[in-house]
Amino acid sequence: MARDPWNTRRDQLAGHALGTAPALCLRSLGSLAAVLALVAASAGVAEAQRFRDFTTTIGEEYTYACELDRSGLAVRVIAQNEEVYPLRAARTPGGWLVYDRYEEQVVELDQDLRRVGSWGRQGPGPMEYEDPVGMGRLDADRVVIVDASPPSLIVFGPGANDRNEHRLVMDARPQHAVIVDGRLLISTSDATVHEATLDGELRLVHTRTDFGLPQGRGSGASAVPRLRGNHIAFTGPSQIWTLGAQPQQIVQRCIHDDLKQMLEAPVQIDTPFGPLPFNLTTMKDFLPLGADGFLALGGLVVRVDGRLRRSIEHYDATGNLTQAWLLTGYFAVNGVFDDQVTGRMLLWQPDAIAGVQLVEVEGLGR
Repeated sequence: MARDPWNTRRDQLAGHALGTAPALCLRSLGSLAAVLALVAASAGVAEAQRFRDFTTTIGEEYTYACELDRSGLAVRVIAQNEEVYPLRAARTPGGWLVYDRYEEQVVELDQDLRRVGSWGRQGPGPMEYEDPVGMGRLDADRVVIVDASPPSLIVFGPGANDRNEHRLVMDARPQHAVIVDGRLLISTSDATVHEATLDGELRLVHTRTDFGLPQGRGSGASAVPRLRGNHIAFTGPSQIWTLGAQPQQIVQRCIHDDLKQMLEAPVQIDTPFGPLPFNLTTMKDFLPLGADGFLALGGLVVRVDGRLRRSIEHYDATGNLTQAWLLTGYFAVNGVFDDQVTGRMLLWQPDAIAGVQLVEVEGLGR
C-alpha cells in the first residue's frame, strides 16, 4: 500500500528530534519550531532540504568532514516487510519492536520481519503514548515503552491496565531508553542518564558534568543520546562514551569542527527567516564489539567522488578509525545495527525502501 511520506503526525510535532529524516536530522529550537519541524525526504545534505512552508540549504562544508578511502559494501536482503514503516526500532530476543510512523503504534516483528503483535496506541489517554523514544522486552510476556510526551513509562502484558503507567518526574525530555541486564536506562536532552524502576521511580546515574560538560547547556543546545549496553553515544557531536563509575570518551567521529560543540551550542543555519539554531544528528547508530571496537553509522551523508552516500566506520577499542565504507545501493538510509548478529542491519527509508528490510552487510561481520 502506497503511503504519503508527508502524512506523519509524529514528524510535525514542534521540538521533536527528527531522528529518521533520511539525509539529515534537524531539530528546530527557535520560536518557529512548528514551521521547521517537518523535513521532507531530500536527495542530499548539501542540496535544498524541503520543508512544508519553505526551503533552506545546509552548508556543503558539513559533507566534506573527512578525506577517507571508503570502499563499497554489498548488501543482501534477508527479510522485508512492506507494510511497516519504522520511525524507531529496538532489537528483542525474538525479533524487533518498531514504532510505525504511519500507524503510530508500536508493532512487534519476528526474526523474519513478520508482524506478530502490537502494543498500545497513539493518544493522550491511559496506556497510550505520544512519542515513544524507547521500547524493549522485559520477559516473554511484558513489553515496556518509555514515552517522551509527557515523560512516562508503560508496561504492557497480560492484565495490564492504567496502574501499569507511571509518570516520570524529570527535568529534561527523555530521548532514548533501553533495557540493560534487567535495568531500564533512560537518557535525556540534558545529557543525563537515569535508571528507572517499573513503578516510575528514578535514580540519577550520570550528570552532564560526568561527560565533561558545563552544568547548564547553552541556549538551544540539546543532546540526543543513544544507549547501547554500557555505552552511550551523543549523536550530535558523534561521540561514543563508556558508562560506569567514571565515563570515558572513546570515539570521536571525524565531523566538521562546528558540529563537535553541539552539546553546548547548536549550529546556526540560514533560513528565509534569518539564521536559526539547529541540532544536527551526525551519527545514526553505533554498535560496541567488545575487544573488536565499535561500528558507527553516519547521520549526515558524505560526499564521495561527487556523490552523496551513507558512511559506516569501524573503530578499534581505543577509538582509532581503522576502516570506512559506503552502503552500496543505500545512499541516505536510516538504520540500526543488529546487536545479536554482527553484520546485519535493519534499514528503512520511505522514499527508497518499501517498508523495512533486514539486511546482511558484506564485510561487517567480525
